[in-house]
Amino acid sequence: MPEAESSALQHDYEIFIRTTPDALWDAITSGEQTRRYFHGTRIESEWRVGAAVIYHSSQAGNIAVDGEVRHVERTRRLSYTWNVRYDPERSGEAPSLVTWKIEPVGDTCRLTLTHQFSEPCKTFREVASGWNAILSSLKSLLETGEPLSIP
Repeated sequence: MPEAESSALQHDYEIFIRTTPDALWDAITSGEQTRRYFHGTRIESEWRVGAAVIYHSSQAGNIAVDGEVRHVERTRRLSYTWNVRYDPERSGEAPSLVTWKIEPVGDTCRLTLTHQFSEPCKTFREVASGWNAILSSLKSLLETGEPLSIP
């Protein structure tokens, strides 16, 4: 899936967080941080183009999501493919693309997240509201030191 191509099959989110680009980048790419705000999953990657991205489930040995890094521009932009592994029904869906874009704005950062899909699927419908909770919890974590408690 081309990264620059806009699609009707995408979800776009924008949020302002009182933090630095470095702290926001670390929260997005550090497994210890994602575990606190991203449904208990721990992200892992070498953060270079072509490297694997794995969201480890809180259940030992299980992988929630995996993919491949497509673009890395530290503290500015990160893109990777997204393959659902926590639901066997969705494991056969075409990979989607998640892009995080960080822009400093005064003493805050504008975080834009885009999740692109090549075709309609169950994951497209279900992540629509899921990202809102994740981004809200990320904002809370960075601004207060505590993530939200969202079931």
